[in-house]
Amino acid sequence: MASSKLRSSCSFPNMLLSFFNFLICILSAASLAPVIFLKMPPTSMGWALLMVSSISLISSFVGFYSQLMHCCFLTHISLLLASSIGQLLAILSLFTKEKSSLSMLKSPRDPREAKLLVRLECGVLMAMFVMQLGVLALTCAVHSCWVREYEGIEAEREKTARRRSRRIARVQEESMANVAQISDSKAKELDEKMKTKYGQWLGATEVKAKQVTENKFKRPGGASGSLASLEDIILTTTGRGDISPRQTEVVKSLNSVHGIDKDIQISRKTNVKCSQTRKKEELSLETREKSVSHFEEATPTNLKFDRLQLPDQNYVQENKVEFGDFVAREAVLDEEYWTAAWLRAETHWENRNDRYVDNYKRKFAEQEFNAIKRQCKGQFGQKCSCIVAVKKEESNVKRTVLKSVVGTLDFNIRYLLTGETFPGERVKAPIFCRTDRQAPRKYGYVANLCVAKSARRQGIASNMLNLAILSAKSNGAEQVFVHVYRSNVAAQELYEKMGFEVVQMASQQQSKEKTYLLCFGV
Repeated sequence: MASSKLRSSCSFPNMLLSFFNFLICILSAASLAPVIFLKMPPTSMGWALLMVSSISLISSFVGFYSQLMHCCFLTHISLLLASSIGQLLAILSLFTKEKSSLSMLKSPRDPREAKLLVRLECGVLMAMFVMQLGVLALTCAVHSCWVREYEGIEAEREKTARRRSRRIARVQEESMANVAQISDSKAKELDEKMKTKYGQWLGATEVKAKQVTENKFKRPGGASGSLASLEDIILTTTGRGDISPRQTEVVKSLNSVHGIDKDIQISRKTNVKCSQTRKKEELSLETREKSVSHFEEATPTNLKFDRLQLPDQNYVQENKVEFGDFVAREAVLDEEYWTAAWLRAETHWENRNDRYVDNYKRKFAEQEFNAIKRQCKGQFGQKCSCIVAVKKEESNVKRTVLKSVVGTLDFNIRYLLTGETFPGERVKAPIFCRTDRQAPRKYGYVANLCVAKSARRQGIASNMLNLAILSAKSNGAEQVFVHVYRSNVAAQELYEKMGFEVVQMASQQQSKEKTYLLCFGV
């Protein structure tokens, strides 16, 4: 595509240059004939003329090749200059000193024929000299045009690369925002479902309790029936259609007494039901809290993707390494853990064009984020830390935490088992137990080393490894181990440059595995 653009931009000069090279090729081939006709084998003067003609012929062929392939410019220019200088010297010798040239050529032919052949050779050389000067100037002009075109194409490529990187960064930010929105919506949906189920359960228990109490305490012909009969008796005995105030007071007192008795009985019966419902409510609340806490652990809903980078003075740590525009230290914020997980997802799925690669990256990042959070809490006496390389704070530049992290690795302090000299060693069980048991030896282990693609070749990985080695020294570890894939030649060269060495015993015992075990002596 680039060559077609160059040819279209310099079409006429290219055609003219091809025409001149063709003429030079014909003239250089024709200039060989007079020298051969003068004398065979030629003298030293004849050999010099043949050499000038052959150089011109070669320069014409190189001109064709350089024009087609856009290369060999310096070779073509040097051949043109050499042939032009030789032609100029030959013209001066043949034109100014014709007799001496004839005597040096020592031609056995007739003097007139020899003089004619010498003058023909001189004319061809003059024509070739003029054409080669024109070819030289035209070649320089066409080459400068090519250079400008190539610079323009390279500038366009750089622009497209920048646009692509910006687009990738924008997509990454949008994907992170989408992950946060999806996690928030899922948490809200779960809360609403739990609330609705809890409300339905409470309503069902209340209805059942009412039905049970009504069935137990509903007595046909009981107190209410007696009261009704009492009112009828009063009406029949008086023989009038109304009741006196004294009689109404008696009926009200009887109603109140019956209501109190009924309330006492219902309260006694329902106390047992209330205690049972309270237990069920507590159990449902506990299961709800467990489910919600498990969901919050699985999805990072508390992250603030727009959180700005804090000043460097806020991170007070014993071990940290400053280099250039970056600082290597332990991760503190959840956003730093999340960015470290996302960098590992990007590195794991780098140079893959799968259809659902973005979904795979999100799932991998969520799992890695939860794993980092669990590991950094520390379990079974092991100390785990997530080391990150961040950009230094700049004046008048506001940068989010997500954009400040450019590299990460995991560093663990572990203990070797009894008899082990490296982790995972196959040790035979001793026949006799020892009474003088020694304390287990500590060692450091590095894993998940990765650097952002845009920040590589700046010493970030080596400085993070230096911080890991410093942390190993401060924790009393004697060795630092790391596993590296056998196909990852670049990582092997990095570790060897840092001073790591391959554990030969581990490679012999684990020959079927695809990794090497490297060791650094602290």
